[in-house]
Amino acid sequence: MKELWTKDEAEFRGKYYDFPPVISFPRPLQQPHPPIYVSAMTAGNVFRRVVTYGDGWMPWLYTPDQIRDGHAMLDKLAPEFGRDPRSIEVVAAPVAAEPNVIKQYENAGADGIVVFVMPAAEPRLSGSAFRCSLMRVPEATATTISPRGRTCPGHPRLRKSQCRPPESRG
Repeated sequence: MKELWTKDEAEFRGKYYDFPPVISFPRPLQQPHPPIYVSAMTAGNVFRRVVTYGDGWMPWLYTPDQIRDGHAMLDKLAPEFGRDPRSIEVVAAPVAAEPNVIKQYENAGADGIVVFVMPAAEPRLSGSAFRCSLMRVPEATATTISPRGRTCPGHPRLRKSQCRPPESRG
């Protein structure tokens, strides 16, 4: 991706991927390219991937203690891979939109967070409507049926019958 974002013409030949010279426009506004965040549900080799390829680490559903431990691992590995640990951003996701919770992640070393905001009052949900509601896209997107009437535009994998307006959920 970095090649596509930074060169007039890019090509790649590797073990798993191979593409001939290609041109990709428009280029991203961020220079030299958009940040690349590496994530995984479990640690495994993710820290090596972060220091090798990424601009940041964005773990999913990690506690503040896990963020602290992961940050320490990145601080240890970064110099071994020729990286300044301060060049690697740590962003926790998702985090409840509560000041005391946000402060815990900040104290654990997170540079940023992704906040999931839940509505104050949620109607009782069941079945397929429950899946759609948990995705928490803006209400107008989540509840609008596509012009063709086949899929929900906010959730292309859901059929029209699976994504219903709030007033029809029960």
